[in-house]
Amino acid sequence: MKAYCVILCRHSFVDSTWYPRTKRFYVGALTANSAIRAASDLNPQFRVLGVEHSDLKPTAHSLAVTLPQAS
Repeated sequence: MKAYCVILCRHSFVDSTWYPRTKRFYVGALTANSAIRAASDLNPQFRVLGVEHSDLKPTAHSLAVTLPQAS
C-alpha cells in the first residue's frame, strides 16, 4: 500500500462563502486510480484535480485523513 495525496476542488464556486475551495485528501491505496476513487466516494461534493505520492506512511488500518488547503 502506498500513500497518496489527492487534491480536491469544490464542484461549484457559486457560493463564495465556502472556504477553503480546495483541500488535500490523504489516502492509503494500492494505485493512484484507487486513491482517486476513494477520495471521490468519500467527498462527493468535491471533484479531483490531481493526485501525487505522499511522504506520509499509510498504516494497514488507516483509510483517509483530510487536511484543508488554502486557495
